[in-house]
Amino acid sequence: MLVTGSSRGLGAEMVKAFDARDAHCVVNYVADPDGTNKTDATNVSAALREPLVIECDVTKPDQVEAMMKTIAEKFGGLDILVNNSGIIRDRTIKN
Repeated sequence: MLVTGSSRGLGAEMVKAFDARDAHCVVNYVADPDGTNKTDATNVSAALREPLVIECDVTKPDQVEAMMKTIAEKFGGLDILVNNSGIIRDRTIKN
């Protein structure tokens, strides 16, 4: 199972919940200049049974294709996808 943007927040909690129910989990993060997302993804994965940590910007088709290939090689495919990644720069929710 893959939760995009699962290095922190709701995504991280979803991955932990799926792992607790014996799902094979992929922790996805996007690279950032200071490496915070990678560190966060590594910390989340430390609490999981057999995680796969993948850097992937889901807005880049070539990166998504490579990620899916890696998931197929490790887990034989993907059964569950939660599209969770996103950035709200001003931290507001608008109607």
